[in-house]
Amino acid sequence: MKQIILLITILFFSSSVFAHKFETNRIVVDHPWMKIYNTNGSGYFKIKNISSYDVYLMGAVSKDVKKTELHKVTMENDIAKMRPLEVGLEIKTGETIELKPMSFHLMFFGINKDYEEGQMMGVELIFKSMENDFLKNLDNLSIKFKIDTNKSSHKHDH
Repeated sequence: MKQIILLITILFFSSSVFAHKFETNRIVVDHPWMKIYNTNGSGYFKIKNISSYDVYLMGAVSKDVKKTELHKVTMENDIAKMRPLEVGLEIKTGETIELKPMSFHLMFFGINKDYEEGQMMGVELIFKSMENDFLKNLDNLSIKFKIDTNKSSHKHDH
C-alpha cells in the first residue's frame, strides 16, 4: 500500500514539472515551450483572457534575444508563409488562443545564449487592453519558455 501511495505521489509531482503556468488578474499563459534553430527560435503556448476587456498580445522582450516578433502563418498556393503581425494578437474576453507550429507564434532572432534541451529562457510578454474605447498599456507578464528542441544544424529560412 505504501508503494502505491509513493507511486501516485511521484506521478503527481512529476507531471506538475512539465506543466508550467503564468498568470495575472487578466491573462493566463499555459505551458510555454520553444524550439531553437542556430540562434533563432520559435515560441508556443496557450493564452487565455480572464478579464472583462479584450486584450492584445503586442510582442515580447528578453535579455537573451536581439529581436522578437509575433508571427502568423498563412497558406498561399499550398505554401506556408510566415508574416509578422502589425497590430498584435487580439484575445477576446473569455477566449483561449493557442500559439503553435504553423499558426500564431513568437519568433526569437539572435538568441545570444546557448540553451540545452529542458532549460528555461525568461521572456516578458507585452500586453495592451481595449477599455472604454481606449487602448491601455498593461503590466508585462514574465514567463519562462522550456527549451523543447534544440537543433543547431537545422536550416530555417525566414
